[in-house]
Amino acid sequence: MTERRDQILEAYRVYASGRRYQPFINLLAVLLVMGPGRHWPLAPWWALALAGAQALELAFCNPSRWKASVSVTRIYAAYALVALTVVVFSPVCLILWKYAGMVGAAASMIPMFYALMSGTIASRGQLPAFLAEGVSSIVMMLLLPIAVYFLISPNPLLLMLFCGEVLVASGAVSAFRWMARVSRIEQEAKQSLTEGRRRAEAATEAKSAFVAMVSHELRTPISAIVASAHDLEATASAGVARSNAQLIVNACGMLRTLLNDLLDFSKIEAGKMSVETIAYDPRTLVFETLKLWRAEARKKGVRLRLTGGRALPAWVMGDPMRLRQILNNLLSNAAKFTEQGAITLSIEAKPDGAIAFRVTDTGPGMSAEQLGRLFTPFDQLSADAARKHGGTGLGLSISRNLARLMQGDLSAASKPGEGACFTLRLPLPAAAAPLAQEPVSVGVFGAGEAVLRLLIVDDHEINRLAIETMLRPLGADLTQAQDGEAALAIARTQPFDVILMDVRMPGLSGLEATRLLRDGAGPNRATPVIAVTGDGSAAEVSACHGAGMTGHVLKPIEPARLYASIMDALETLVETAPAEPLQALAS
Repeated sequence: MTERRDQILEAYRVYASGRRYQPFINLLAVLLVMGPGRHWPLAPWWALALAGAQALELAFCNPSRWKASVSVTRIYAAYALVALTVVVFSPVCLILWKYAGMVGAAASMIPMFYALMSGTIASRGQLPAFLAEGVSSIVMMLLLPIAVYFLISPNPLLLMLFCGEVLVASGAVSAFRWMARVSRIEQEAKQSLTEGRRRAEAATEAKSAFVAMVSHELRTPISAIVASAHDLEATASAGVARSNAQLIVNACGMLRTLLNDLLDFSKIEAGKMSVETIAYDPRTLVFETLKLWRAEARKKGVRLRLTGGRALPAWVMGDPMRLRQILNNLLSNAAKFTEQGAITLSIEAKPDGAIAFRVTDTGPGMSAEQLGRLFTPFDQLSADAARKHGGTGLGLSISRNLARLMQGDLSAASKPGEGACFTLRLPLPAAAAPLAQEPVSVGVFGAGEAVLRLLIVDDHEINRLAIETMLRPLGADLTQAQDGEAALAIARTQPFDVILMDVRMPGLSGLEATRLLRDGAGPNRATPVIAVTGDGSAAEVSACHGAGMTGHVLKPIEPARLYASIMDALETLVETAPAEPLQALAS
């Protein structure tokens, strides 16, 4: 019922917008009549009646003054007032015929023809609007020759006039029917587009949810493989075993990159990708990024150079993680396709405050056709390149979208045999250096009389075992819980120094479990909770902090990052509430 009311209201609003000049037409009619028709005794009363009808229409038929909950009855009453105005307006034709001579007789039909045509056009194919103004005008127009015949003069030409009016009326009805058909087709097209858009959005949402779920599930075995490989690398005595373990770690890193690309692409496609704005040191970021690719370049005999580094401010505002991601992608592509020569990262400060990062290589270059599809998702330059170098064909598409999310852009220029040049342009306003914080020393895990106590919460046993494998060399006291309910039950009775909480679990999620933990009165109400998640987006991190979590670590979990997260959590706890057993850990 509400949907139907909204449709009727919208139709009336469209119709009312077409009648916005009607008061001026009625005023002109009054002026015309008060000239030649001033001798008509009822002229003042007619003018007063027309003014009253127009005032009622202006007062009660203006949709901009209506409440959102206006009733259908009120809308139809507005149409009735419009019909009343047409009826009161129609005597103008009779007055002109009687008091303005032959010119008046000729001009008497113009107001009714205008009212009929304007009513038909303004109705936009809506039947209530046509009945209110169009049909009312037809009735009054057809009554005019009859009224003239009996009240003024029985002229034989009135029959011809009546026949002409019938033709005009039939033309108006045909025009209305055509407009109604066009309006119906337009409405069906809009509904089809709306339904198509809704289905497309639902499909995109479902696809994004599927990719996120698959990514989350695949990170679980990868975490276990990485943990086992790191443990094997640390304990292996033979060089071959250690080398094999490192090979497994590298392979898992490649798989994690593919998963991240798929997840980023699904977020961008769904419009859910976000970037953050914080102060960071771009010089250190560029140095660390180049350092990462120096070994790969050296292995291929390719020089890796940096020019214009001094153009970078000491501190800027932006998203360091996304800048690092784009530069890594550009340098990775350059390293793949450059067999000899050099890869150069040049930096240039623009007058408008933007920074241009150019990655230039001496590779085989690209044709105009290849450049045209360079940023197309899942598209590889050639089948040979896909077989030789692998990848998903998503890196450049993601990088350009990330650049545009940061109000910048990524472009490419190349010719066959002349290498390629990728230009990343980003607005990076200078920022003040953040205040340095005094480091808090917490000693070594498990040092002193107290042992670090941790609760590991994850619905996958393989994940719990992987984390336990990483933490076993630290001598920590580890307890496991297979879901949020079990974790809360354990946390009510046993105090812990840190809780590692998986975010996505069936039943009670990690976010809900953390909220209940913070709202409770048990011994772990203030215990640091580290989120273990496969989604490192700003929205996910914000949701974790909003639930009361202290930090986060990404899957697949790397031991170094896990240790750093635990150290950060302990430092925070030492600063806020240095209670047992942490007092024994602080040096």
